[in-house]
Amino acid sequence: MTDSTTGAGRITDAMLDDETAVAAIPARKPRTRAKTAARKAQDAILDAADKVVDAADTAHAAATDAIERASDAYDDARLAVRQVRGQLEPFVDERPYAALGIAVGVGFVLGMLFGARRPKVIYVRTPR
Repeated sequence: MTDSTTGAGRITDAMLDDETAVAAIPARKPRTRAKTAARKAQDAILDAADKVVDAADTAHAAATDAIERASDAYDDARLAVRQVRGQLEPFVDERPYAALGIAVGVGFVLGMLFGARRPKVIYVRTPR
Protein backbone atom coordinates (compact mmCIF):
# COMPACT_ATOMS: atom_id res chain seq x y z
CA MET A 1 0.00 0.00 0.00
CA THR A 2 1.42 3.39 -1.02
CA ASP A 3 1.10 6.39 1.25
CA SER A 4 -0.76 9.29 -0.41
CA THR A 5 1.70 11.89 0.93
CA THR A 6 5.02 10.21 0.12
CA GLY A 7 6.59 8.01 -2.52
CA ALA A 8 5.31 7.11 -5.99
CA GLY A 9 1.62 7.33 -5.02
CA ARG A 10 1.86 11.01 -4.06
CA ILE A 11 -1.13 13.12 -5.21
CA THR A 12 -0.38 16.75 -6.05
CA ASP A 13 -2.70 19.73 -6.41
CA ALA A 14 -1.94 19.79 -10.13
CA MET A 15 -3.30 16.27 -10.39
CA LEU A 16 -6.44 17.25 -8.53
CA ASP A 17 -7.13 20.08 -11.01
CA ASP A 18 -6.89 17.75 -14.00
CA GLU A 19 -10.06 15.67 -14.51
CA THR A 20 -8.21 12.78 -16.10
CA ALA A 21 -5.83 12.66 -13.18
CA VAL A 22 -8.77 12.66 -10.78
CA ALA A 23 -10.31 9.73 -12.60
CA ALA A 24 -6.95 7.91 -12.44
CA ILE A 25 -6.75 8.14 -8.65
CA PRO A 26 -7.12 4.64 -7.30
CA ALA A 27 -10.40 3.62 -5.73
CA ARG A 28 -8.76 3.44 -2.34
CA LYS A 29 -8.63 7.27 -2.33
CA PRO A 30 -12.34 8.17 -2.13
CA ARG A 31 -11.74 11.13 0.20
CA THR A 32 -9.44 12.77 -2.30
CA ARG A 33 -11.95 12.32 -5.09
CA ALA A 34 -14.74 13.69 -2.89
CA LYS A 35 -12.67 16.72 -1.91
CA THR A 36 -11.84 17.41 -5.54
CA ALA A 37 -15.47 17.10 -6.57
CA ALA A 38 -16.53 19.35 -3.69
CA ARG A 39 -13.93 21.98 -4.66
CA LYS A 40 -15.09 21.96 -8.28
CA ALA A 41 -18.74 22.20 -7.23
CA GLN A 42 -17.91 25.12 -4.96
CA ASP A 43 -16.09 26.89 -7.80
CA ALA A 44 -19.06 26.34 -10.10
CA ILE A 45 -21.43 27.74 -7.48
CA LEU A 46 -19.24 30.82 -7.00
CA ASP A 47 -19.09 31.38 -10.77
CA ALA A 48 -22.88 31.12 -10.99
CA ALA A 49 -23.27 33.56 -8.08
CA ASP A 50 -20.99 36.05 -9.86
CA LYS A 51 -23.12 35.78 -13.00
CA VAL A 52 -26.30 36.35 -10.99
CA VAL A 53 -24.80 39.45 -9.35
CA ASP A 54 -23.75 40.79 -12.77
CA ALA A 55 -27.24 40.21 -14.16
CA ALA A 56 -28.81 41.93 -11.14
CA ASP A 57 -26.51 44.94 -11.59
CA THR A 58 -27.46 45.16 -15.27
CA ALA A 59 -31.18 44.94 -14.45
CA HIS A 60 -30.82 47.60 -11.76
CA ALA A 61 -29.07 49.96 -14.16
CA ALA A 62 -31.76 49.42 -16.81
CA ALA A 63 -34.55 49.99 -14.28
CA THR A 64 -32.91 53.18 -13.01
CA ASP A 65 -32.57 54.47 -16.58
CA ALA A 66 -36.22 53.65 -17.32
CA ILE A 67 -37.36 55.45 -14.17
CA GLU A 68 -35.39 58.55 -15.12
CA ARG A 69 -36.82 58.57 -18.66
CA ALA A 70 -40.37 58.09 -17.32
CA SER A 71 -39.90 60.92 -14.86
CA ASP A 72 -38.67 63.22 -17.62
CA ALA A 73 -41.61 62.28 -19.86
CA TYR A 74 -44.05 62.92 -16.99
CA ASP A 75 -42.56 66.34 -16.33
CA ASP A 76 -42.76 67.25 -20.04
CA ALA A 77 -46.39 66.12 -20.25
CA ARG A 78 -47.32 68.04 -17.12
CA LEU A 79 -45.77 71.22 -18.54
CA ALA A 80 -47.62 70.76 -21.85
CA VAL A 81 -50.95 70.28 -20.05
CA ARG A 82 -50.39 73.45 -18.02
CA GLN A 83 -49.69 75.42 -21.19
CA VAL A 84 -52.82 74.12 -22.94
CA ARG A 85 -54.87 74.78 -19.82
CA GLY A 86 -53.61 78.35 -19.73
CA GLN A 87 -54.72 78.85 -23.33
CA LEU A 88 -58.15 77.20 -22.88
CA GLU A 89 -59.28 78.83 -19.62
CA PRO A 90 -60.06 82.24 -21.16
CA PHE A 91 -62.09 80.61 -23.96
CA VAL A 92 -64.09 78.48 -21.50
CA ASP A 93 -64.73 81.53 -19.27
CA GLU A 94 -65.99 83.62 -22.22
CA ARG A 95 -68.03 80.90 -23.98
CA PRO A 96 -68.91 78.04 -21.63
CA TYR A 97 -71.68 76.53 -23.82
CA ALA A 98 -69.51 76.52 -26.93
CA ALA A 99 -66.71 74.82 -24.95
CA LEU A 100 -69.17 72.22 -23.68
CA GLY A 101 -70.47 71.55 -27.20
CA ILE A 102 -66.94 71.17 -28.53
CA ALA A 103 -66.05 68.76 -25.71
CA VAL A 104 -69.15 66.64 -26.37
CA GLY A 105 -68.41 66.57 -30.11
CA VAL A 106 -64.78 65.57 -29.59
CA GLY A 107 -65.84 62.88 -27.12
CA PHE A 108 -68.38 61.48 -29.58
CA VAL A 109 -65.88 61.38 -32.44
CA LEU A 110 -63.22 59.71 -30.27
CA GLY A 111 -65.80 57.20 -29.04
CA MET A 112 -66.72 56.30 -32.60
CA LEU A 113 -63.07 55.95 -33.62
CA PHE A 114 -61.87 53.91 -30.68
CA GLY A 115 -65.09 52.12 -29.78
CA ALA A 116 -65.57 48.38 -29.99
CA ARG A 117 -65.39 47.23 -33.60
CA ARG A 118 -66.61 43.70 -33.04
CA PRO A 119 -70.14 42.83 -34.09
CA LYS A 120 -72.81 43.07 -31.47
CA VAL A 121 -74.23 39.69 -30.57
CA ILE A 122 -77.68 39.40 -29.07
CA TYR A 123 -78.64 36.13 -27.45
CA VAL A 124 -82.31 35.25 -27.66
CA ARG A 125 -83.90 32.56 -25.53
CA THR A 126 -86.16 30.17 -27.24
CA PRO A 127 -89.53 29.67 -25.57
CA ARG A 128 -90.05 26.34 -23.86
